[in-house]
Amino acid sequence: MLGIISPGSLAGGGELSAQLFSFEKLTLAPKRRRMCDQLGPIFKSLGLNNVEFKGIDLTPPDQDNYNVTTWAQSGIISNTEARALLQIDERQGIEKSILNLLKQL
Repeated sequence: MLGIISPGSLAGGGELSAQLFSFEKLTLAPKRRRMCDQLGPIFKSLGLNNVEFKGIDLTPPDQDNYNVTTWAQSGIISNTEARALLQIDERQGIEKSILNLLKQL
């Protein structure tokens, strides 16, 4: 799914999020259930019970960033785990200002 987002215009962030939600719930979820039903006997023969396929993470990225930062500041996860969750790697050339903020975690 590809969309060009212009703030305040049609097909902005809210509409795109709603479209992605609908696509996930109406198209992908039923296909995952059907695939799991079809592969269920094979999984059970291999000793794997209750196998499920994960759906798309529909959480907005800014909410993920806020949650991970809060968890790191509260000591729930380490700074290294926070960087891994946010998929941040200093070797990939992240801007210094962002790195400085992350080092404060």
